[in-house]
Amino acid sequence: MTSIQANTKSPWRTNFSAVPAPERRAARYVLNMLAGVPALREQLADEDFIEALWPVTKVLFDPQVLQLLRAQWEAAYSGDDAEDDDDDFRGSLFSTRNRSKNGFLPGIAGVRMKIKLARLFAAIPKPVLFRLNKADGNTPTHCSIEVLAKCAGLDAVESGLLDFVDKKESVKGFSEFLRQTQLETHREHQACLAAALRVPIKDVQRSLHGNGTLNRLQLLTRRDRNCDLEDYLRPSDLLANLLALEPQTPEELLAAV
Repeated sequence: MTSIQANTKSPWRTNFSAVPAPERRAARYVLNMLAGVPALREQLADEDFIEALWPVTKVLFDPQVLQLLRAQWEAAYSGDDAEDDDDDFRGSLFSTRNRSKNGFLPGIAGVRMKIKLARLFAAIPKPVLFRLNKADGNTPTHCSIEVLAKCAGLDAVESGLLDFVDKKESVKGFSEFLRQTQLETHREHQACLAAALRVPIKDVQRSLHGNGTLNRLQLLTRRDRNCDLEDYLRPSDLLANLLALEPQTPEELLAAV
């Protein structure tokens, strides 16, 4: 058995440093939320949720292993297929739609693919999360957020929330995933943010409080009524302009404000 064949049960990359920083950060947020929020794992049987999850996280998988898995998913189905898959095919909640979407294969191959991914995301190995979080670090990937955090004296949670909002606006597919979480209350959204940043929920609540620095500087807007996670936090006009202008020094930041 080759090493690639052996890794089909855990096809995560062994080294995440090759993944572009913004895409790696968004994917890391997703994995941290899945690991830390049980309500999200309960949605892994939902087809729309899986289809929104995959485009953001596929950068974390070994491309060679994915090629091997694709061959397995596309192989002709027969009664000789793996026994542990048989019941899943008979009782799967996933459809055999005849079109591909978000990189999914059509038909039975797509069903197999979704079953495999649902299993993987339901039990993300702790060593994978540890390696991913260590490789990714906590520094904002957008240069302007890093400068802003230093000049405004933002702490790690406050700058992390700005980074999260930046990823929602800039990384393809991340906002769609947040929409498909199907969570509506402030408490649920704050739990997701806390899991994504790997901090206590009380720290997120403090950072989003009306008297907090983010609110006083008018950097974020927060929805007061029930909404989905995609709409819970949005960049203010000020922050949106700073992200677009990309000031890289305190002097450039001051000129942009």
